[in-house]
Amino acid sequence: MEDGIYKSQELLRARYIIEKAERAGENVLASLREHMVGQSFIKELLGETAIYVPKVKRKKSNDTLKEWAKENVGKEFNSQQIAEITKISYTTVTKFISQHRDLFAKVSRGTYKVQEGRPNEVR
Repeated sequence: MEDGIYKSQELLRARYIIEKAERAGENVLASLREHMVGQSFIKELLGETAIYVPKVKRKKSNDTLKEWAKENVGKEFNSQQIAEITKISYTTVTKFISQHRDLFAKVSRGTYKVQEGRPNEVR
């Protein structure tokens, strides 16, 4: 009896997450995983197309951001725009920017100008 209640509650929760993600225009599968919905429930709701996609390693994210920076030297972006363009989480982007001041010059709060890989001048 308890298994049936758990399953119905989990399916209801998953349906709510799907509805919320669709309204927000977010990736449904990613939203379900972020909310730790079990793979069996994902397959039941989305079918066999819900294939496990492994997380991207930090090194790959850093390499992606470095390549993106090389291609966009001289342009200004905010952290959120960089996250959306590169499809890397906002948190990872902000941490990368703070660790790589040689690639990003701060223009204003949250806005950075991409520069060539040289250190900022110390004043």
